[in-house]
Amino acid sequence: MFFALDCGNIERLGFVKEGFLSAKKTVCIDHHISNTGYAMENYIYPEASSTSELVYNLLEETKISKAVAECLYLGIVHDTGVFQYTATKPTTLRCAAVLMEKGVHTSEIIQKTFYEKTYNQQRLLGYALVNSELYADNRCIVTTLSWEDMQAFEATANDTEGIASILRNTTGTKVAVFIYELRLEEEGVGEFKISLRANEKIDVNKVATHFGGGGHKKAAGFTQCGNLSDVVRDVVAQIKLQLNEEVSA
Repeated sequence: MFFALDCGNIERLGFVKEGFLSAKKTVCIDHHISNTGYAMENYIYPEASSTSELVYNLLEETKISKAVAECLYLGIVHDTGVFQYTATKPTTLRCAAVLMEKGVHTSEIIQKTFYEKTYNQQRLLGYALVNSELYADNRCIVTTLSWEDMQAFEATANDTEGIASILRNTTGTKVAVFIYELRLEEEGVGEFKISLRANEKIDVNKVATHFGGGGHKKAAGFTQCGNLSDVVRDVVAQIKLQLNEEVSA
C-alpha cells in the first residue's frame, strides 16, 4: 500500500513514483486545489488548512501519541503560516488545541522550524529583497536568484524557504514571485523553480496551472526551463491577466 501525502500530482512523487505505480493499493491525502485524484482512494479537501489536518481527521484521537502530535502540529503551523492564512478555520484551531493537550512544545516548534534561520539564509533573503523589482503598476513584486547567485551563497533549495511569503508582505502588492535557478543547462539557459504567493482575490493556481504546475489559490508553483529574463516576462504576463480579471470582476 502506498500513501501519497500533500502531493498535488503523480509527477511530484519523483523517485518514488515507480513504487506508487507498482503498489496494489494507493491512497492520496491532499489539499491542493489542482489535485484531480490520481490514486485508487482519494481524500482531497482543497478548503483544508493542511494535509496534516486531514490526517488528524482520519486518526483516532486516543491513539495519537506525543510524537505524532508534534509532527501534525508542525505540518499545520507551516501550511497556515502560523495560523494566519485564510485556510485557517475554527476546525484548524480546535485540532491544534487537541495536539497541544498531547504535550507538544508549540512555541519551540514554531521558533525552531518556522522563524529561526541560519546566517546564510538571512544573507540570501537580504540579497533577494534588495534585488527585487516591481511590475504591473507596482502590484506584482518579483525577485530572482540565478545559478551564480545560488553558488555564491552556497545555497540549497532549503535555504530559499520563506522568501516568497516575505515578499508577499510588501505594501501595495497583490502578487509575489520568487524565482531561483535549480540548475544551469548551458550558457544563459537553465531550469527555474517559480513560487507564487497572492493577496486578496488573485488566484495564482491558475498561473501555475498554465505552466504545468499547481497548488492553491494563494500559494502555487511550477518549474520552467529557458532564459531567466524570458521566464520573468512570461510569468508577469500571466499575472497581469489575473490582475485584469480582478479589475473586471
